[in-house]
Amino acid sequence: MHRTDRFAVKQISRTIGLLLGLSVIGLVPTSRPQALQSAAQGLRLYVLDGGTIITNHPEGFGLTREQVKNTNFSCAVYLIVHPRGTLLFDTGLGDRYFGRPFNESPLADRPDPPSTAGFILVTKTLKSQLDEIGYPPSKINYLAFSHPHDDHIGNANDFVGATLLVHRGDYELMFGPNVQINPAYAALKNSKTKMIEGDYDVFGDGSVMLLFTPGHTPGHQSLYINLPKTRPVVLSGDLYHYPEDLKLDSMPDREKAPGVTEASRKKLQAFVAKNGAQLWIGHDINFFSRQKHAPQYYE
Repeated sequence: MHRTDRFAVKQISRTIGLLLGLSVIGLVPTSRPQALQSAAQGLRLYVLDGGTIITNHPEGFGLTREQVKNTNFSCAVYLIVHPRGTLLFDTGLGDRYFGRPFNESPLADRPDPPSTAGFILVTKTLKSQLDEIGYPPSKINYLAFSHPHDDHIGNANDFVGATLLVHRGDYELMFGPNVQINPAYAALKNSKTKMIEGDYDVFGDGSVMLLFTPGHTPGHQSLYINLPKTRPVVLSGDLYHYPEDLKLDSMPDREKAPGVTEASRKKLQAFVAKNGAQLWIGHDINFFSRQKHAPQYYE
């Protein structure tokens, strides 16, 4: 989901020169080690429930109701537990919606939502799920968003003690000049922040990588986790919204003309194939319903 604004479009246009003309196999700046096959023993991936968006408007993503089996969105949150620390990837829609009727909770709290608006349903809090597995906010070392749209940053302020890993394009989208800062992540402006470029090796051993996949936002990132038993997994963020995107190559209209999303998809598809990884689409509600959820985990 996204809120289109002129600042975001301007930032996205700046990435065109970075990706277009480069090989989509990965000729972007990277801190990636030579071997990506390393798998850290003890590495765990928890899938947490960040809420659901009730929506019936796939047209906003270049699809029709006839093409999409389930138009609702899951909003998955992921906790990666590594021997060298913890990383939380996205924070869901927000615990403040817990217990509220979805028809009274429009996305982004729009006061007069249009008929195409999405509505928020949160049936369990992120905090309670993290507490259950023994990883409250105080035990989260690193925080990263696939991108800073409302359905991914709802609990961001709870993690001010973590180090924020972010590309400059998205940081400017959040805190740049003349930007109205979203209250859901306003506290992060004072957090320890590490600006990253290209692909980034979170723990220094190649097992957990933030992959630079701009287009949906200028600093959009996906996440690679090389799980020893499950096999490698790539969390695609909003590079894809529906599983149907994979077959139909559909995307929001605003992302088509610049070509940045297209280039990022080609890069990620090549990466997935090269590393024998599974591609997980976080908004795929049917897939989410079949996954293991915390306190269970993948390893």
